[in-house]
Amino acid sequence: MNPSTAPSVNGIGLSPGRGVTSHTSESLALRHRAEARFREIASLLPPRSGEILSETAREMLHELQVHQIELEMQNEELRRAQGELELAREKYFDLYELAPVGYCSVGQSGVIVKANLTLATLLGVPRSVLTQRLLSQFIGKDDQGLYYRLRRKLMAAGEPQSCDVRLVRGDTTEVWASLVATVSQDEKGAPVMLVALSDASERKRADELERSNAVLLSAEAFNRSIMDSLGAEIAVLDRDGVIVAVNEPWRSFGRRNGIVAGKMSTRTDVGANYLSACHVDSDSPDHEDAVKASRGIQAVLDGRSTGFRQEYRCPSPLRPHQWFLMNVSPLTATGGGAVILHKDISERKLVERKLREALLLQETILNGATHPIIVTSNTGVIRLVNAAAVRALGYGRQELVSQRFVTCLFDPQELLERAQELGRRGPLPPQDEFSLLIGKAKAGEANEQEWTLMRQDGSRFPALVVQVGLRNEGGLDGYVFVAIDITERRRSKLAVMNAMQAAESANLAKSRFMAAASHDLRQPLAALSLYVGLLKQRLLPGNDELLASLQSCVDSLSELMGDLLDVSKLSAGVVTPKLADFAVDAMLESVVAISSAEARLKGLDLRLRGKGWFTRSDRVLLQRIVSNFVANAISYTDQGGILIACRLHQGRQWIEVWDTGHGVPADKKAHIFEEFTQLEDSVQHRGSGLGLAIAAKMAAVLGLRIRMSSRPGRGSMFAVELPAGQMVVPAAAPPPQALPRALVIGVVDDDTQVLPALVLALQAMGHEVVSATNTKDFMACLAGRKLDIVLSDYRLASAGTGFGVIEVARSLFGADLPAIIITGDTDPALIRSMADRGIAVHFKPLKMDVLQALIADATRTRKP
Repeated sequence: MNPSTAPSVNGIGLSPGRGVTSHTSESLALRHRAEARFREIASLLPPRSGEILSETAREMLHELQVHQIELEMQNEELRRAQGELELAREKYFDLYELAPVGYCSVGQSGVIVKANLTLATLLGVPRSVLTQRLLSQFIGKDDQGLYYRLRRKLMAAGEPQSCDVRLVRGDTTEVWASLVATVSQDEKGAPVMLVALSDASERKRADELERSNAVLLSAEAFNRSIMDSLGAEIAVLDRDGVIVAVNEPWRSFGRRNGIVAGKMSTRTDVGANYLSACHVDSDSPDHEDAVKASRGIQAVLDGRSTGFRQEYRCPSPLRPHQWFLMNVSPLTATGGGAVILHKDISERKLVERKLREALLLQETILNGATHPIIVTSNTGVIRLVNAAAVRALGYGRQELVSQRFVTCLFDPQELLERAQELGRRGPLPPQDEFSLLIGKAKAGEANEQEWTLMRQDGSRFPALVVQVGLRNEGGLDGYVFVAIDITERRRSKLAVMNAMQAAESANLAKSRFMAAASHDLRQPLAALSLYVGLLKQRLLPGNDELLASLQSCVDSLSELMGDLLDVSKLSAGVVTPKLADFAVDAMLESVVAISSAEARLKGLDLRLRGKGWFTRSDRVLLQRIVSNFVANAISYTDQGGILIACRLHQGRQWIEVWDTGHGVPADKKAHIFEEFTQLEDSVQHRGSGLGLAIAAKMAAVLGLRIRMSSRPGRGSMFAVELPAGQMVVPAAAPPPQALPRALVIGVVDDDTQVLPALVLALQAMGHEVVSATNTKDFMACLAGRKLDIVLSDYRLASAGTGFGVIEVARSLFGADLPAIIITGDTDPALIRSMADRGIAVHFKPLKMDVLQALIADATRTRKP
């Protein structure tokens, strides 16, 4: 029958089942095979007789038989497919369930949807427990953050992600696992995370072991580098004393001190028994040290000692005085053995030897010192005393050491008084008492004080205590006190003070006598000078020689009084230099002009050798110094001459005055510049004996040095130093001075000889004079009068003074009224008092030209 014309199986209610369709190629192929099978079977069956079927029935039967064959063939296919499916299932089980890696599928919520048996085994829980549980529940807390970050990154990027995490097993133990995750979709298209977890414990252990080995290697290299970098020689011994490790310094030492130069001895290298080396060394000259070292090391190795230390000599050809320190320590961490550390202490031994020598020298010096020396701590505890301290204080050496310096040697009352001087009240604690002694020594400066020290028997003696701080690198380490007995010094000082007081009293008495004598002498001298001046105006012809003799006497007395005045003024300190630059040669030419006449009278040659120098000084004072040198030279030179020369001495400028006179005896050189010093009888050589003393005092005022040299019988040289000055242009000649203006001058003097002469002299100069002998009469004379200046003698009758006269006049005519005191008194205190009151002074004997100059100078700035 043509299959294409066969009725549909659907028409008789047969269903082809899922996957069987009559219109598909597979169904057609099955039909062809079924029909072929049918024909094959039908050809084998005998024909049925007697059966007469209709054509329709025969076709239906044929169709049913073919369909039956199809069904049988389909059953065979199904059985074969089922077998293959079972085989595939077995293979799937082996590949998935029993895979060496745990697998699971995780949904969007993080819940495990599916997991294999390997994962359940890895986690140590039944597989049924895994499903519907969060995968994060099986991940250690420390790694959950890593897991969540991996999951977010996987979902965002879609690329496989991996990391190592610790999984928590069912028994709460943790196991390292390598997690690899990919993303896929389920049947509904939802994303699913496919996770593979494999046991990483072995790998982790291998990594940890590798890291540990690297750390050990690094530590070993580090330890080796440390050992090699140490300056000490180090060797490590096992429990039998065999050297198992050494550092580079040990090797270097072995090479330097080996039997063969430059080659390390096998007795001290790795593998050698160090105890045996020590036994060998026991035959050397230093065998006692070797034996001691061997026993000490053995005791440490046996556990009988916790350590051993020894200093020993180890001489070598190059270093015969070599010393080493050996330290042996047990190696408890390795179960036995020891570490030997050698350190070269040759330098330390050398320092110790030098220190011992220094201490011996110090002890020798201390005990050889004649003054007591005491060394204390910072707090004043005595550490050391010398033999002189023991002798001076009466204590034994051990009785002083460790005692407080203040408590046993100082007077408590004196300490209390010193503290009160510093404002402290009440008794002081010992430490504060000690602070009174150290003074500046605490700040590092030497300090000295006078104290009263007490001996053991209670006796006392004054001492100058010198304190010096002892310092080291750490700072102050104590104090050294040197006590110098000043008993004799105090006696000498007291004697000197008494002598000085006596000298001062004598000098004061001399000053008072000279002041009084000067005043008393100047009074008649002043009158005599005034009358000589008046006499010149009324001199009769033929009396010139007599008047010249009289004037010479007056001048000699005036010179003596002037010298006394200069000494008083210089002693009073009222002489103030007026510094200016000037030409030295011009000043010296003035000296020569003034002194040449006197030199010629004695037949002496007075010469000047200038240099064209300039100086800055007080010209008047400097000229007076040189003039006094020249006057002294003329006085003590009988033949030859005097040379004034400008010369350099030790790089400085000097004015030197040379003479060919008698010279200064050696026993007079030290006193030549003292007051009233004359070499010979003053009758033969006229002078006051004050010229050189005045020169020395003036040089001191100017801050200049003076010097002298002399050869008796050959002459002398006196010199004064010149300060450097600037060149000055000679000033133009001053214009002619106008005649002094007529003034109203008040004059008070109780001397009836001086007052009339002074009034006459002032009137001769054109002045109007108001005069009186006392303050009361002077005030009466001033009624209705105007006064320009007041002149008064200092000492007046009835205990009055010129100060009172001037005060009265200034009360009437103003505090700025010019005033001049005329006095012969040379008391330095009086001279200073006049200067403080703004009063000019004219010292007797009177010189009218000097007085007129003073009057003009005093009234110049005051308006008439």
